[in-house]
Amino acid sequence: MDSRYLPDARVRALARAKAKQEQSFYLSLYAQLVLDEALCKRELKKLQIDIDEALKNGEKEKFYRLSKKYQALMR
Repeated sequence: MDSRYLPDARVRALARAKAKQEQSFYLSLYAQLVLDEALCKRELKKLQIDIDEALKNGEKEKFYRLSKKYQALMR
């Protein structure tokens, strides 16, 4: 191979490595966002069930406490 093309090949290899690293970062970020959303939805659902239960049982303090948690998660 002609020596004048070696730096060009190295630049392309570095660019591919950089692109692969960025792709890995964005994939990891996306996975974290999906996981965070799933956990948040799960927590909201659990709070809804607990709030309904507190209402059904007439537990005002528990209802207010859980409602505040629910509102905080919705923001």
